[in-house]
Order: sequence, then structure tokens, then C-alpha cells
Amino acid sequence: VFRPALTIIMIAGNPSLRPDALLTRLQIIRALLIGVAFGVVLAFLFAFQSVPEPLRLDLGQASSKTILAPDRSIFQSDIQTRDARAKAEANVPDVYDPLNASLARAQVGWASRVMNYVDLIRHDAAQSPDRKLEAVQAIPGVTLIPQTIKSTLTLDDNTYHRLVAETLYVLELTMRDPIRPSDLPAESAKIPARISVALSADQAEVVSQWCQAFIVPNSFLNPAQTEEKRAQARAQVEPIYRTIEKGQAIVREGEVVTPLTWEALQAAGFLRTQLSTVDYLGPVLLAILLAVLLTIYIIHLRRELIAQWRLLLLVAVLTLAFVACLKAIGGETSWARYLFPVAAAAMLLAVLVDSLTALGVSFILALAFGFLTHGSLESVLYALAGGIIAALSLERIERLPAFLWSGLYVGAANSLNVRDAL
Repeated sequence: VFRPALTIIMIAGNPSLRPDALLTRLQIIRALLIGVAFGVVLAFLFAFQSVPEPLRLDLGQASSKTILAPDRSIFQSDIQTRDARAKAEANVPDVYDPLNASLARAQVGWASRVMNYVDLIRHDAAQSPDRKLEAVQAIPGVTLIPQTIKSTLTLDDNTYHRLVAETLYVLELTMRDPIRPSDLPAESAKIPARISVALSADQAEVVSQWCQAFIVPNSFLNPAQTEEKRAQARAQVEPIYRTIEKGQAIVREGEVVTPLTWEALQAAGFLRTQLSTVDYLGPVLLAILLAVLLTIYIIHLRRELIAQWRLLLLVAVLTLAFVACLKAIGGETSWARYLFPVAAAAMLLAVLVDSLTALGVSFILALAFGFLTHGSLESVLYALAGGIIAALSLERIERLPAFLWSGLYVGAANSLNVRDAL
């Protein structure tokens, strides 16, 4: 049973595998084929992922279970960013054009012409009082109650001209201020306070009614400038990012799924029903990088392995076998991942090949352990420490107690790392 392993071990000491030995073209081609196959299989193991089962959650409904974040994620919150920008936009007041002085002058001129026309109606003896009332009511843009018109038509000339002068003065005084369409009620309420106190109450009421009939807005909303200001306010709001820590409860059982919760679930990948190209690109590039690193390591430190394709194939197969086992527990996020014997690969390679090769593979397996188990730096250090100790503590196969001591060393190191990681 042990003869194949012993044969491989004897090959490692073959004088033809010295570092300074020249490599034949066939040896190089075989090594290249093994290296390419190793990279392809490693990339497949890294990139192959199952499509997550979609959650049965509805927005606005209570969650049927507690969902924890599998990894730490930082993502841009479109909802919070949109709300912040909408709030900044709402705080921007409307932009109005400056007071239109030409419009104010035109309105005062129009009021003067109307009052002259009313004066002509007053002196028209051919018309009855009712016809005079109808004639004043027919003036375009002038709306007055009948009582005010009747009072105006019955005034004597001196009083009429006095009230007209007061009306034009108060109108001009009022139109000097910017008047927005929404300001008309407030401006109308200010008119009685601007009328001369020398007039009687009835006369002041007539002046007030006529002024209110001629007051119009002279400052209007500028939609272009308003939108420009609001766009500037929106642009000044930076995107808001949310951070979901690993193991944090995104939603708890019984909680209502809000839009913010839905956004977090989507960012964590729970709502995806299929994987995109980007999901495969990163793992494939990492696998290629690890394969290249291991190749460079062997070329510079264990060049003699290239001449023996069986031994090189053994290194590749053992490495891929342990990566495949790591892949099987890749979804595990609890302490169970630390039960996997990562250091066993280093122990096997140290016995079957040499400690230097086992050391290089330990670095590759430690990085693969961190990636496939979605671990942190502590997880990588855990796997790396065990692999290094296993590789360096097994140097000679004839020393059987070395297996026991190596296992004790690895167990002690892993215990310390597990305590810190958990």
C-alpha cells in the first residue's frame, strides 16, 4: 500500500532533479500543461457558484424569518441619497424676477384712464343711474361691488377728483413694492393703512376698493433660475453610503420590510435570481493570480520539480483536492469552518515532496480558505499559521514521532487563532 508513496519520496531525492539540471523541451511542455490545467480547474472552483434561492418577501409585509448579512458590505443607498437631495431641493426658495417697474407705471396709467372714463360716465346726463352702473361694470379688468360704483357715481366733482388723486397715489405707493401673485391678499390688506386719515370712513372705503381693483402682481416666478438653483442644491449632496456589518440582522422575524430594508437585502445579494459576469470575473482573476504565484514560487525555489511531471502533478492534485473540500464548506459562516484540516495538505506535501513546496502551497491554500469561506484576515492567518507550522515541523519521514509533534504544534497554533477569530 505504501510502495507508490515511497516511490514518489525516493524521486524527490533523485540526483537528476538538481536545481542546476537543464530542462528538456518535453519537461517544460508537461509542466506548462499541468500549470494551465491547474489554473483552469482552480478558476472553475472559485467561479462556480450556485444561484441563491430568492427570498419570499414582500415590501410592506412582515418578514417570516431573521436574515443576517453574510459579509460586510458598503453600498450607495439610492433611497437615502434621493431623500437627502429632495430635502435639499425643497429648502431652495422659488426665484422671482425683480420688480417690473414698467408694469407698475402701466398699471397706474391704466387706472388714471379708467377714472377719467368713469368721470365721463358720471357727467352723461343721457344715461340713467342703472345704465351708468352697467357701463362701469363693463370696463375690462375692473371688478367692484355695486355699492362702491354707486357711491363713486354720486360724488360731487371736488370730492371725486380728490378721491381719484388719493387712489392713484396709494396705487403707485403699493406698486413700488414687489408683488408676487401669492402676495395679492396681503397687499390688499395693507391699503387701508396707506389712505389719508383726512378722508371719512366712507370715502376711504371707496379709495380702498378702487385701489384693490387695480393692484396686479409685478414680480413673477422664474422657472429656469429656480430649477437651476435646485439642481445646484441636488448636486451638492454627496451620495450616501450604508454599511452592513457581517452578521448584522438586516431584517428580523416579524419586522415590516421597508424600502431601506429591501435595498439592504438587494445589496447583500439576497434578491438576485441569477449571477452576472462580474460575479465570475473576480474569482477567476484571483484563481489565475494564485496559480501564477505558485508557478513563480516553484520556478524560483523548487525548479527541479518541473523536470518530474508526476511529482508536479501530485502537488497540483493535492492542492486542488483541498481547495475543492474548502469549496464544499464555503457557505459555512460559523465556527465549523475551523474544523477543516487546512494544515493536512501541508503535512502531506512535506512528507511526499518537501517542506519548501509544502510552504508555498500553504500560502495558496490560506488565501483560498479566506476567499471560499468568506472569511476575514483572521481566517487567512488561521489557515496560514497551521500550514507553515505543519510544513516546517515535518522535514524527515523516517522520524515517525514528527507526525505527533507536528500535529500538536498545529493544534496549539490553530487553537490560539480560533480563539482570536471567534
